[in-house]
Parts: sequence; structure tokens; C-alpha cells
Amino acid sequence: AYSWLASFGFTGTFAIASIFAGRIADSYNRGLVVSVAAVIWSIFLGMGSLSGDFSHLFASRSAMGLAQAVTTPSSYTLLAEITPKEKIAYANSVFSLGIYLGGGLASLSILLDQSIGWRGAGIAVSGFGLVSALIGAVVIRDPRHVATTTTTTTTTTTSADAAAGDKDADDDADGHAVTIANRKEDNDPIYAGSSAAAAAATTTPVADITTTTTTTATTESSSLNDSSHSAPLATSSSSSSTNTIIETPDTEVILKEILNSKPTVYILLASMVRFMAGFTIAAWKAPLFLDLFPEQAVSFSVDNALIIAMAGSASTLLGGIAADKLAAAASPPSASSLASRLNIQTNATNSSYSSLPSSSSFPTLNAAQSRLLVPIVGTLLAAPLWALTVYANSFNSASSALLLEYLVAECWFGPAQAALYAALPNPNLRASTQGVFSLLTAVGNLAPVAVGALISTSGLWGFSANTPIRDALLWTVTPAYILSAALFALAAAELGSTEKNLLKS
Repeated sequence: AYSWLASFGFTGTFAIASIFAGRIADSYNRGLVVSVAAVIWSIFLGMGSLSGDFSHLFASRSAMGLAQAVTTPSSYTLLAEITPKEKIAYANSVFSLGIYLGGGLASLSILLDQSIGWRGAGIAVSGFGLVSALIGAVVIRDPRHVATTTTTTTTTTTSADAAAGDKDADDDADGHAVTIANRKEDNDPIYAGSSAAAAAATTTPVADITTTTTTTATTESSSLNDSSHSAPLATSSSSSSTNTIIETPDTEVILKEILNSKPTVYILLASMVRFMAGFTIAAWKAPLFLDLFPEQAVSFSVDNALIIAMAGSASTLLGGIAADKLAAAASPPSASSLASRLNIQTNATNSSYSSLPSSSSFPTLNAAQSRLLVPIVGTLLAAPLWALTVYANSFNSASSALLLEYLVAECWFGPAQAALYAALPNPNLRASTQGVFSLLTAVGNLAPVAVGALISTSGLWGFSANTPIRDALLWTVTPAYILSAALFALAAAELGSTEKNLLKS
């Protein structure tokens, strides 16, 4: 019963809702989406704590999965828009810090359980969630959601416009939409970076989108509904004071657009495999240690809490910092500055870079590729350290290896998210891509189930029954780490090749 609550009771609805969560983030005020989802999550946590039977508890967990799925795309796309591009990996790492701090607190929640019981502990956490949701509703602001004035602009964005890279909707080197006011370089193929390159390499064009948008003031509106895009678009105007309305493509068109970007697909697959390794360790390291060192149960509980909270937190923060520093060091000079040095005449509407040096004259790695070095190296180092953990001869050796494994393995998340933004062929696909990312997170939860089958008497689909837990964890986690690193490397290679194609075109 517990396995159903811990996995499918939450993951099933989480996976289903993730498919549509990106559309919700695109269509509504993301600040309020996050706050309302936190309220729903907290209410159902409290209801689950008061449940009288398993079915009620299972239903509560399922509702919590729905709310959590809606939160993720809104949170990450907000971070992408309000964070300076040079700090985006660090910002994502700080956000993911909650996983490790929460994991440490979860281990210590046993004390709360012993004091007021599991029902009381659930209600206490539910109350904390409600307070956090109310604070979020006051503090979190969606930059898209502003009060409108009197000028309404109607624009039809065609596939050709998207492929050409309209200068008012260009991305910077890390795939983050910027406004004309703070853009450093217009029509700059190098600063456009991997996002523009991916768009140029995409075989299926972005679906035509007809948009009605408005000239905005800085005063915020209180309505939940908000469908504006961050990129300014303009062709014709008329007088009105209506809110923004966007006719977005259907889910199938959006998914096709995402899947036509090779770097995006590789990063998503690498993340899914990395989640498989991480979820397997999270679910089975306690049974592993208790099986190998049954007399050290109390020591493992304390060590595990410290390793998750301290080593995991340090790894994710340092990974974000390292990725941003690598990206800053790798960022090439702007095309316009090079053009100025070469006396190339440029203007806002007709720029020619035909005399620019060849792509081999630029740094070997662009910003997005440099950020991917962190998860590539981290996951490769984690593979042998996990093997040392599994086959350690003593408790202290196993704990030390696990500590080192967490220090190198958990650096991946922030840099991978930043590279994912850069890989997208269209910045307006961020929320939908984040929904796909969340869905693959749920798929990663299947790996611990497979390990459970391997060590059971029935085996996995009848094969490998009664596999020793050491062998099962070695031959599932270690190859997953190596495969994840390889997929991140393929993504980096694709990001480089698409950028070179853009420079040649």
C-alpha cells in the first residue's frame, strides 16, 4: 500500500497533469498559478492527514500530484524571465535547493511524528504550506501581467517570421527573451546563440499564431487570466482597452515543434535518465545500507539526513555557480563589435556579416555548451563513486563514498535547465517544454519499481529474479549515469553544430 502512495498515487496524476501544465502557464498569471496550486496542495495534504481509509488517503495524494505538476512550468519560466541571463543556472540551482533541504527535513520529521503523530505532522506541514502560498500570492509577480492602456495591436506571426527571427523577439545567448530597451545587440547571430540556431535547424516551422496584444503600463492587474508573450509584436493597431488574447497552437503542434529540436530532445532524454538514477538511489539506498550494515540503522539515518541536506545543497549551488562562470568565460564577442572592428557597415534593418571570420575563429564552446560541461563531468564522476558506495566493505567507507557521490552528482539540475532554455527553437515554448520535462520526471519514477522487481522472487518480467540488492543497484544506477552524460554530450554537440550552421548561413 505504501509503495502505491509513494509512487503511482502521486506520480500518475502528476504525469497526466504535466502534459497540460505548460498551457496553463502560458495562459494565466503564473504568480497566481503557483500560489493557487500551493493552496490546493496544502488543503489536500491536510485532508489526507484526516482521512479515515486508504482510498481517501490515495485520492488526497493524487490531488497533490495534480497541484505539483501545475506549479513546475510556471515556476521555471518565471525564473527564466526575471533572472539575468548570466545567473540563470545559479537561479535554477537555488530553486532546486528545496529538494535537498526538504529531503533533510523529511528525515527529521520522524521527531515531529513521534511528538504529535503522523496526522498532526501532516496538518502542521499543511498549515505551513498555506502560509507560504499566501506570502507567494503577495510577493510573486508575473512580468507579463500588467494593466493595459488604450492601444491594441493585432499581429499575425507566420512561420516565415519565426524562422527569420524577428528582431523584436530575438533571444540572447542563453535563450532568454529580452526587450528592445535592454538588448545589447540587435540581429546578432552569436548573441542569438543556440536558440536561434535551433530555430534555423528546425525542419517543422512554428505554427502560425494570431495574437492580439496591447501597449502596457507598469501598473499590475488583479485578474488571474494572462496570456501575453514577452516578445513585442506589431503591425497594425486600433483603439481599445481589452486584455491580451492569444490563440495558441494545440498540444500536438507544440510537441512536434519541441521534438524537432535535437538539442532539446537530447537534454530531455538525458534528464530523464538522470532522474532514473537519482530516484533509484533515493528509494533504495536505505534498504541497501540496512541490508549491508543492519547494526548501523541509527547512524545511517543521521548521516543520510546530513548528506542530503549539506552535500546535496552544496553540489547544486556550486554547480549553478560553476556553469554560469563557464558560460561567461565562453561567451564570444558580439557580431556587431566584430563588424565594427572590420569596418562592416551595419544598421538595424539590414546587417551583413559576410566578412566575419569563420566559425573556427570563435571559442570552441558557446555558453550553452559550457554549462552542459557541469552535468557531463558530474554524472561521469558519480558513476564510479556509486559503485564504491555499493561495494564498500564498511559502513564508514560506504557513507564516505555516498557523501562524495552526492557532492559531484547533484550539480546537474540548474545547468541542465539553463541549457534547455538555450536549446529551444522558440522561447514561447518554455512552459510547454517544462511540462514535458515534468512528465519525464514522472517516468523516472518507474526505475525504482524496476529495481524492486529485480530483487523480488518474480523478477522483472520473469527475468533476473532474486537479484542481490548490491548487483541490482550497481547495474541500474551506474549505466544510467554514464548514459545520461553521453546524452548531455550529444546535446552539447548539437548546440555547437546548429550555431555553426547559423553563422555560415
